[in-house]
Amino acid sequence: MSDLINMLPDEAESQSIDQLKNAAIRMLNSQREIVYEWGQLSQIAKNAEPLQTLSLSHPLASWHLEYYSPALQSPSNSWLETYSTVMLTFLGLSLLAWMLYREQTQAARIAEQRVNFVNQVSHELKTPLTNVRMYAEMLDNQVDESEVKQKRYLDVINNESQRLSRLIDNVLSFSRIGRSNNKICRQQDRICHTIEKVIGNFEPAFKQKAMSIQFDNRCDSTAYFDPNAVEQILNNLLSNCEKYAADSGQVQVSCWEDGKHFCFIRVEDDGPGIDKNAAAKIFTPFYRASNKLTDGVSGTGIGLSIARELARAHSGDLVLESTQRGASFLVSISIKENELEGEE
Repeated sequence: MSDLINMLPDEAESQSIDQLKNAAIRMLNSQREIVYEWGQLSQIAKNAEPLQTLSLSHPLASWHLEYYSPALQSPSNSWLETYSTVMLTFLGLSLLAWMLYREQTQAARIAEQRVNFVNQVSHELKTPLTNVRMYAEMLDNQVDESEVKQKRYLDVINNESQRLSRLIDNVLSFSRIGRSNNKICRQQDRICHTIEKVIGNFEPAFKQKAMSIQFDNRCDSTAYFDPNAVEQILNNLLSNCEKYAADSGQVQVSCWEDGKHFCFIRVEDDGPGIDKNAAAKIFTPFYRASNKLTDGVSGTGIGLSIARELARAHSGDLVLESTQRGASFLVSISIKENELEGEE
C-alpha cells in the first residue's frame, strides 16, 4: 500500500495538475474504505455521487478510484430550483382552475338562459291556452247533446288543452323548485271541493278510455291549504293513471282527516302497478322506467317529483304504498291554521 501511495500525487502535486484543481479523487479498498484521497475535497458535497469510477488492475481488481468534480455536478435541491418548480406548478394549477371555472361559468350561464327561455315560453303559452279552453267550454255548452260528433270533437279539445295546462304548470313548478321559490299560499276552503274539481276535469278523458273514478269523501270540514298546489298534485297522480292504467277500469280516490292537523288523500288504480326496482326511483326528476308499461307513452318524468315537493311544502309527504295489485299513492298535507301566516 505504501508503494502504491508513493506512486500517487501528493497534495502539493495535485495543485499543479489542471484536472485536479477543481476536483478530487478517492481510492477505496474492497471494503469500500478510503485508502487515499487528494484534490479539492473541501468543495465536494458530503453525499455527492462520483462522476466516474475506475477499477484497478490485478491483483487489486476489487479496489477502485472515484472521481468527483463539483463544477460538473448539478446543484440538487437548490432553493432556486425548488422555488421555480413550486411557481411553475402553482401557475399551471391556477391556469387549469381558471379554465375549469370559465367553462363551468359558461355552462351554468347557458343552462340558466335555457331555463329562463322555457319559463318565458311557458308563461306566454298560458294566456292563449286559457282562451282556447274558455271558448271550447262555451261551445260545449251551446252544442246540443244530440250532436254527438261535435261533442266528441269539443271533448278532445278540452282534454288536450287541460293536458297542456298541466304540462305547463309542471314546467313552471319545477323551475320554482330549482330556485327554492315554490311557496305555498294557504286558503280556508274544503279540500273535497278541490278533489271534486280535479275529478270533474278528468272524467271526460277517462270516459274515452272506458275508465271511471270513484270518490270516497270523508273530509267535509274546512281546512287551510293551497288549492292550486293540491290540484296540481292530483293532476299529476290522475294523469299517471290515465297514461299507465288505461285498462284498469276504475280509479279510486279517497280522502280523510286525522284530527285537525293532517288530511290524507289516496289515489289507487288496478293497473299493472310499479316494478319494485323502479319504486325507489320514481320520485327522482326525469326518471322513467323503461318497460312495456312506459314505452310509447309520452311524459317528462317530473310529475311525481313535483307532486312530492308540493306535498312536502305543505309539511306533508307523498309516498308509494305497497299493494298486491295496481299502484297506490298516499298524499298527506298539513291543514293547521297556525301555519297560515308563515308560508304566505
